[in-house]
Amino acid sequence: MTLDRSNGSRDNGHDHDARCRRGWLGHDKDYRPIPCPVCRPWTAARSVVNDFAARAPSRRAQAAIDAQTARRTSDLEAPTGAGVPAPPPP
Repeated sequence: MTLDRSNGSRDNGHDHDARCRRGWLGHDKDYRPIPCPVCRPWTAARSVVNDFAARAPSRRAQAAIDAQTARRTSDLEAPTGAGVPAPPPP
């Protein structure tokens, strides 16, 4: 008796790509393998965007965000000769 695998053996609500061969869909233009999202769901690209609900941060969190932003801004505005004292104002 032979198993019929023509309709896809994985039934998890996703359509299985016909290009899938042993869990891979082929290669991209740089010859990196493309994983099948049905066969290899753990290899799916992870989001680097904050996908959490939009809500205002707490006062403490906002203070930390503001302090970090101020540090980054002051680091960017630092003169080239950092560490050299500025001349006194006239």
